Amino acid sequence: MSEYFPYQSLRPNQEEFIKLVDNAVRNGENLIIEAPTGFGKTISVLAGALPYAKEMGYKIIYLARTHKQMDRVIEELKAISKKAHVSGVEFRSRKELCLHQYIQNFAPDAYNAMIVCKNLKKLGKCEFFENLK
Repeated sequence: MSEYFPYQSLRPNQEEFIKLVDNAVRNGENLIIEAPTGFGKTISVLAGALPYAKEMGYKIIYLARTHKQMDRVIEELKAISKKAHVSGVEFRSRKELCLHQYIQNFAPDAYNAMIVCKNLKKLGKCEFFENLK
C-alpha cells in the first residue's frame, strides 16, 4: 500500500480510484470522478497524486469551494505526514486570515471583511498594510 495512504485498509473501489489519479497525473490528463460522500475522495486524490509530485519535485495546488472541504484536505495531509514527509499550506479568505481586530470582531462575512479592509487601507488605519509600504 502507498506510503501516502495512511489507513489500514481501502474501501471498495478506492484502489482503482487512486490508480486512475496516479495515471492521469503521470500522463498530464484531466480526470473527473464522481463518488458518494464517505468514499474517501480526498485521501484517494492525495494518495494518487503525491508520489509523482514528490518524484518530480512538484507542488500540488488543491482548491476547494468551502472551508470545510479544505479542512478535510489538511486533516488528510496531517494523517499522511505520520507515514511520509509531506507538508501543506492553506490559504483562506481575508476574513479568516486578517489580523486586524476590527475585521475580526465586526465583519460578519468575507464580503464585509473585504469592504472594511479596503476602507481601512484607504484611510491609513490598517497598521499591517501601512507596514508593508
